[in-house]
Amino acid sequence: MFAPLFNTVEKRPEFLEAAVSCVSFLDKHGYATDGKLFYTVTREGRPLRMRRYVYSEAFASIAHAAYQFWNTGRI
Repeated sequence: MFAPLFNTVEKRPEFLEAAVSCVSFLDKHGYATDGKLFYTVTREGRPLRMRRYVYSEAFASIAHAAYQFWNTGRI
């Protein structure tokens, strides 16, 4: 959500900081060792539930794509 805001609405530093924070948290705590995405984690990153929903995995993909676009200017 924050990377698209930064990319398309307004280049506000707080949007970029939030995008970097969210993608970093997702990369650090969102994936199990087998590469599957956790459905829920605590604020500290402890896994709570492993479910396979296309919905949550699609949003993770969207977040990474928007972040990649900000980072390189292309997807």
